[in-house]
Amino acid sequence: MEAGAMKQAIHLIQSDGKDLTLSTADVAQHLGSARNPLILEFQSPAALRIGRGVLRHFTRLIEDKRANRREQRIDAMMDGMLDLDPFDEAEAGIDVDNAEIRTRFLEEFPVLTSAAIHARAGHTSKNAAQTAASWKRAGRILSLSYRGRDLFPAFQFDADGRPWPLLKEVLATLPQDLTSWQRAFWLVAEDFRLDGRKPIDLIQTGDRSVLEAARHAGALPIG
Repeated sequence: MEAGAMKQAIHLIQSDGKDLTLSTADVAQHLGSARNPLILEFQSPAALRIGRGVLRHFTRLIEDKRANRREQRIDAMMDGMLDLDPFDEAEAGIDVDNAEIRTRFLEEFPVLTSAAIHARAGHTSKNAAQTAASWKRAGRILSLSYRGRDLFPAFQFDADGRPWPLLKEVLATLPQDLTSWQRAFWLVAEDFRLDGRKPIDLIQTGDRSVLEAARHAGALPIG
């Protein structure tokens, strides 16, 4: 929560998107329940408008920074797990769970680099990252972030090195709040809506019944 003083009123800019204008007598009660309030003073309505925009952007940057740090912690844990028992129950906590399941995934399912995708597709341009980047940008494939680079599950590509035609539509149908890792997990997990079959198997055969399952895919607890 942030506050800016103008005349005898205090304008509260709240993280939930609801702004309040209070008298100085009431502001202490509201600030008392705020978590780490940032108090600023704006000298004019114009300054307040500018400040509101800056502070909203600042809040989003903080959330992005937290998410990036979480990814870095998980990557570090995965480095230590690749040569260890991935089912080690001595570890605890959500970050460890994420690292564990991601490590198992990488051990079970082959992944490709951008350069490998470029070569398998038969492209000869010097920019080896261009093919994967273009397909990812178009929503035709997904990538998994690991140790600061993108890896691409090999099951997304046919024998000619091109994305399965139905995959783009499936990825667009999945709930938008699923992470790339959760999407990858869903693609290779048995689904009761598909009579126990795996979504990727139906995608590879062009079976469009997979779209209904994708539409109802629930958020996974980790990933």
